[in-house]
Amino acid sequence: MWKDARNYLVHPHRHMFHYKVELSVDGLDREVEFIELKERARHIAATEQLLGGRVVVGASCEMLAKGMITELRGTYGARDYCVTVSEDEENGATVTASF
Repeated sequence: MWKDARNYLVHPHRHMFHYKVELSVDGLDREVEFIELKERARHIAATEQLLGGRVVVGASCEMLAKGMITELRGTYGARDYCVTVSEDEENGATVTASF
């Protein structure tokens, strides 16, 4: 648990989560349409499908990034993924995965 100076973190508080999504492509001619990727990632984040379809209170940035990768893999299959999630465009985490 957090030290005394960070005890406020145990209480629900508002965050704006920001996502940066990257994935590998093999072809040079729109193998992945990036506008569609952006829309898919926004849908996943907006509908909170990040952790097995359930909302997890207190999910870390790492957990949200891993969930995003899991959902995107269902759409885009085996490839390299890199997802960064930050709270309020400040602190955050980057998760990479290769399949």
